[in-house]
Amino acid sequence: MLKMTDTGLMAEHLVIHDGVMHRLMDNKLHVQDEKLREIISKQIDILKDHAVTMSKMLGAEESINFDDKNTNTDKHASTVYRDRHIALDGMFTANALAKENYSHSTVMKNKGVKETHVRMAMDQLEIAKEYEKIIKENKWTVQPSSSSEERSQIVKNFKELIG
Repeated sequence: MLKMTDTGLMAEHLVIHDGVMHRLMDNKLHVQDEKLREIISKQIDILKDHAVTMSKMLGAEESINFDDKNTNTDKHASTVYRDRHIALDGMFTANALAKENYSHSTVMKNKGVKETHVRMAMDQLEIAKEYEKIIKENKWTVQPSSSSEERSQIVKNFKELIG
């Protein structure tokens, strides 16, 4: 049985894989250099393998289908499909930039440079929240919830810490 932490992290990780993989698929269509195309293809294959592996760990009954392009002929569905992947990739990118800016700020020496990079990190977090809001509103991803029994057990385990 998987713990809620693992389930939640894998759900988040699958979202990241989804957005990045579709950006790579789109990029692959526009690349001229054959070696670069091969590297992108290899990365896509690795991400697909990781996603299938996580799906199996989550006990998914359905198989995951990763086509290099959306074969759906319904224009509205195709637009929603593309918007979903753009939003997922945008959220991942904003979160990655926030982490990078904050991480770098911790080793910077100049106070002004350090504070600027902390603000840059916060700006990216705000953008990530906006992407997350759109993603949730459109139900483009699912975050697992814990039961009240599980939450109570957590509190019970640490009761002496909280009084």
